[in-house]
Amino acid sequence: MARLLPFYSGKSNLLDFPLHDLDEFDEAFKTFYKEKWPILKKPDEYTFKLDVRENNNEYIIDAELPGVDKEEISVQLDEGQLNITVKRIDNVDKQNDDYIHKERYFSSTSRNIYLENTKSEGVKAKLDNGILSIIVPKEEKKVTSRNIDIE
Repeated sequence: MARLLPFYSGKSNLLDFPLHDLDEFDEAFKTFYKEKWPILKKPDEYTFKLDVRENNNEYIIDAELPGVDKEEISVQLDEGQLNITVKRIDNVDKQNDDYIHKERYFSSTSRNIYLENTKSEGVKAKLDNGILSIIVPKEEKKVTSRNIDIE
């Protein structure tokens, strides 16, 4: 650990090293390994953020998907269950036969939301500047309650 201290710092003890410098080192260390080891990520970093709004006629869903192409997104609606899935495959592939470094990366994440009284016809989805907007029309709610006579 002593080798991490500047050579001519005049500080002989790790405790004499300014605390903010250690914090910066700690953050850089965490950031480096966070990219390599997904287990160090927080659970909310595995998925994407969703906003769900509704009005009288439709549901409006906005999903934050920065850097994702529309070919990598799948949206399905099945009996009120809206499923948004993102699958990414990144290949950093050098064409040089004498490559020193070569990587492959695959990730998949999905979110499900239940939306009551939805129509499967007329659903629209649009990806614009990293925001996936989905509009799901509502179906008129069927009245299923009735009065029961007592004998």
